[in-house]
Amino acid sequence: EEKPKLRYMTWVIDRTDGEIKLYEFGHSIFKQLVALAKDPDYAFEYTPDYDITITRSGSGMDTEYSVVAARSNTPLTEEEKTKIEENPSIGEILAKRLEALKDVETEFSPSFKEQLDELEVPTVEE
Repeated sequence: EEKPKLRYMTWVIDRTDGEIKLYEFGHSIFKQLVALAKDPDYAFEYTPDYDITITRSGSGMDTEYSVVAARSNTPLTEEEKTKIEENPSIGEILAKRLEALKDVETEFSPSFKEQLDELEVPTVEE
């Protein structure tokens, strides 16, 4: 039996294509983000004023993630702020996920991915 895993979710800007995407990640990335948030040189409360690069190496049980803060601030543009505000809140997305879990035994219940597709929510592919 598979052990449940704690997951986190946030909106990110994919700098490769400039799109706002939903990013779901595990506790190892979360711990590194918290360390940045608490570091006096990189401190932030909700959204950092700089870009963060998350790099994945290895695979399977040997997968590791590194979280690196940019050396300079990158303020959000008005266009980026607008794009973020136009997306459903994380709370709305989680509510949809919980609703999908309630119907998990129903043969015709839509998957969470299908629900995100209905909302036209882009996600980060790993």
